[in-house]
Amino acid sequence: MSAGRTPARSKAGRPEAAAPRTTPLACMPEYGSEGDGVTGRILTGSNFGRPGHPAWTADLLAHPDDAVINGKGHDIAVRARLLEGAERAEVWQAALTFWPPYATYQARVEREIRLFRLERRGTS
Repeated sequence: MSAGRTPARSKAGRPEAAAPRTTPLACMPEYGSEGDGVTGRILTGSNFGRPGHPAWTADLLAHPDDAVINGKGHDIAVRARLLEGAERAEVWQAALTFWPPYATYQARVEREIRLFRLERRGTS
């Protein structure tokens, strides 16, 4: 696995006429069965261990179907889903393996760091 900087866009929190905001985000790829390649991406709203959630996480919560990522030079429409419960716990362990500093970031704050799964729109 290797980290990637994935430009993500969202229209949330802005008037309809406003241009979408592009934010470069590091993501953790998820892989399917053998040979499936990257099947999804996980975004971690760590904010580097600062007290508040990063602004882009509010955008994803408000408009989960307005997200777009750029993969290998082309836009991919995705749905962002906030992970909770056992699903979040499992992905959090994978995130700690992927980027161990997340544990330090979580220890600095009282809030639970948000994890989002990005899946291509049109898939379940």
